[in-house]
Amino acid sequence: MTIKIVSMHDCLDEIQKASIYVRDKYSVPNDQIITPHFEKEFDVKIFYNNELFLGGCIAFKSEAHYNLFLLKWS
Repeated sequence: MTIKIVSMHDCLDEIQKASIYVRDKYSVPNDQIITPHFEKEFDVKIFYNNELFLGGCIAFKSEAHYNLFLLKWS
């Protein structure tokens, strides 16, 4: 299995929709960071200010895992 790392800019709309879902599911207020909940819910790892991806990136378990995320939140 190959890890798929993508820039947050490549799936920004999907991240936004998924984040709203996570905030609602875990009752996370808007003034709190949801990264730990997001990573747990979607089994991903988020890296901010990565040298390769200036706005941050997300590591998915595989290309298929990334594609399923896109399909669900598009």
